[in-house]
Amino acid sequence: MASLGAYKKYFSPVTLFIIFMVGILLRFAFFESATFGYDQARDAFASIGIFGDDPIKIQGPTTDIKGLFHGPLYWYLTAPFYFFSGGDPLAARLILVMINVLSIFFIFHFSKELFKNTTMALISAFLFAVSFEAVQYSRWLSNPPPALLTIAIFYYGLWLSLQKKSIGIGLMFLGLALSVQFQFFLVYLVPFFLVGAVSFLRKSKFSKLFSKTNIILFFTAFFFLTSFIISEIKFKFQGSGALFSFLTKTGGSSINPQFTVQKMIRFTETLANNVSKNLFDLQPLFATTILALILLVSVWFAVKDKKNREAISFLILWFISPGLIYLFEKNNSYFLNIGNIYPLIMLVSFLITTTVKQLPKITGSLLLVLILSAVTASNVNLIIKNNPNGESLFSVQNKMNLVDEKEAIDWMYSESKDKEFSVNAVTNPLFVHTNWAYLFNWYGRTRYGFMPMWLGYPLDGNFGDKVVFGKENMFVGLTHFLIIEPETGIPSEYVVAYKGYEDARSKVVESRKFGEFTIQKRVLTKKSHFLRQDLLHYLPNQHSLPVDFWENN
Repeated sequence: MASLGAYKKYFSPVTLFIIFMVGILLRFAFFESATFGYDQARDAFASIGIFGDDPIKIQGPTTDIKGLFHGPLYWYLTAPFYFFSGGDPLAARLILVMINVLSIFFIFHFSKELFKNTTMALISAFLFAVSFEAVQYSRWLSNPPPALLTIAIFYYGLWLSLQKKSIGIGLMFLGLALSVQFQFFLVYLVPFFLVGAVSFLRKSKFSKLFSKTNIILFFTAFFFLTSFIISEIKFKFQGSGALFSFLTKTGGSSINPQFTVQKMIRFTETLANNVSKNLFDLQPLFATTILALILLVSVWFAVKDKKNREAISFLILWFISPGLIYLFEKNNSYFLNIGNIYPLIMLVSFLITTTVKQLPKITGSLLLVLILSAVTASNVNLIIKNNPNGESLFSVQNKMNLVDEKEAIDWMYSESKDKEFSVNAVTNPLFVHTNWAYLFNWYGRTRYGFMPMWLGYPLDGNFGDKVVFGKENMFVGLTHFLIIEPETGIPSEYVVAYKGYEDARSKVVESRKFGEFTIQKRVLTKKSHFLRQDLLHYLPNQHSLPVDFWENN
């Protein structure tokens, strides 16, 4: 009996540790295959700048609203990893993986807090550990991923506030401040913060808010919000004006019935996508059906199960809460539903556990193993299929893979036989080679000891414009390379125009593919400096371009 008691005592922590190791293993599979495009290079330059000539940052990456910025916390978070690794993006990726795997423990604790059931909590932790979507978030070199945990901290605080626990207010405030730092549109959590605060204060004394722990949480949260306050003051409330302008422009359309229906259909599609990327990889119709079943059965339990009614209702509302932002958001990015992994997984864990309990022990155990095996197989298959290509869930420009970029650079240096050479590139955004400035400076210079000449459009005013390429020494016969990035998002006429322009000053010797990158090895046939306006001569259908095209590109 003593040995059985000891077994039960250690079953939960040992199982949780095994789940943690599974999560680590899946997050490190194909670790070198990282999406690295303009956004990643911009953030890398900004992060390294913290240890250089730009240590104080009050604005972070740009949002989709001109004049409005995320907080700079992501840059500070990754800065030490970039700096001490000599600029290696994979080192910066480590901190994101570390934060992500913490969610395995947090979802275990959260689920146990909600349902007081250790088995259910372990299932939640396991489903998060194997989730394809969670794995993709853990590896994406961008500012939203850390918000996966901070949103959960916010909702955990909300739950505690609804349970009349004062620490919930402090956790909510901290979770909100951190979440907005990483992704500004998460300001939509403010109404939920107010609901939690009002709910707590209705039946509790105001003085209970100011416990020692809460005071620390309040000051910490306020510290993370100061960057926005300072930025607003310094730039004369530019962010507030941009946000107000955006809301007033989209607010009218958001109450248009046809527009609202379209947005809600899109929102439903993304919820079904959450099912496909976390549970079973299904076609949209089947995923939508599974989604409907999960929600309908959950609602049924919310009505019938008095013991768990509040917890189930809480998770349902959390799961559908991103619908608020869909009324205003314009880019329909996959990560608009960031944080939905938590309520989806906890609801499914509740349904699985409840179903298994109703069956004979052996039958229930077999069903549990079958379900978890099927979910694992589906997610591992998605990981094996997609992770070698980078973060496919979030990439605007698919297959901007660091592995392919490094191989392309190796080939260019090899083909030049360690002699000076020049490069130009067709990029997204057009005429902005921030990622190649970073890659050549970090990888090319470090490995081969010198930089190529840049014979394309200069980076004036863009991230990376301080990178010093090789001293220009243009001559007929110089080895020259044209880099053509994966063409998603690049107007096809510009690929034609670049090739036409390069044909006028060089000839193709060889062309190689590295993933979706095309690298043309050329030899200069005449000295010619790149001028953006010169592309007009080679641009098909140039007269069909919008009047403001050049200003925007």
